[in-house]
Amino acid sequence: MSKKTGKPGYAPACRNKFVKGVCELPKVKCGECPNQAFIAFDDAAVVGHLTGRHVMGVYPLLDDETCWFLAVDFDKSTWTEDVGAFVETCRRAGLPVATERSRCRFSTNRGSRGTRSSSTTN
Repeated sequence: MSKKTGKPGYAPACRNKFVKGVCELPKVKCGECPNQAFIAFDDAAVVGHLTGRHVMGVYPLLDDETCWFLAVDFDKSTWTEDVGAFVETCRRAGLPVATERSRCRFSTNRGSRGTRSSSTTN
């Protein structure tokens, strides 16, 4: 919940998002929609994310709406260039950064290995 507006600042996954005749985005925001059908965060959702069927994110916001860490997955064919750009951007901003090469067999880009980069600040 945003302290500034009193409204939610993100939109959970909804089964009705962009369904014609049901979803009225962008006219009606997800948090105000009478046709909300939010998808549960359960084992099936996690498996779907790990097998590349959909994307999930975590937004670890503090009470003041700031964030102390960020984890990013790079798994497209340009992942090496993308990781390099991310690391360089963090360093220029004075943020600590670390990278980790994944060995996940569920990579969405067959044959490539993804890499995760993390940045933290305090």
